[in-house]
Amino acid sequence: MKTEMQERQHSMMGKVMRIMHDHKRVIDRYLSATNLHKSQHRLVMTLSYMGKGMSQRDLAMKLNVTPAAIAVTVKKLAKDGIIKKKMSEDDMRFNEVEITEKGRKIVKESKQVFEYIDAKMFDGFSEDEMELFEEYLNRVQTNLSEVLGKEVLKSEEMDEIR
Repeated sequence: MKTEMQERQHSMMGKVMRIMHDHKRVIDRYLSATNLHKSQHRLVMTLSYMGKGMSQRDLAMKLNVTPAAIAVTVKKLAKDGIIKKKMSEDDMRFNEVEITEKGRKIVKESKQVFEYIDAKMFDGFSEDEMELFEEYLNRVQTNLSEVLGKEVLKSEEMDEIR
């Protein structure tokens, strides 16, 4: 039987997961106006974040996808005028991918959406409440990092969990 504290923890984690799910749904709804699939949007935002052109191989590594997946996405985005390929100045054997003006407009609008959603999420929070909330999140993150740092739980540790 769960204790009151365990019930509260379970309830709070449920809320955290619902918040994450709702946050994703809101972002997806707003970003649907860009007419980009998630992987395409992620590639464009990554290029923007990096601040320079990147090779398709580097993009694949950065986004943790296959070079073939990047090739398909780059081809589609280039066709739509959102990115372009140009010969690398450092190594003429491969192309760099960079954002076009049309792509920069999408990035700007996307950042405005992210800022709007962030602001709405914390609407009505005072500065003190924000500091306290951040402190709590940092503590939760630290605690979870400690659990992740353990290689494998020993059987007696598993018994404690049960």
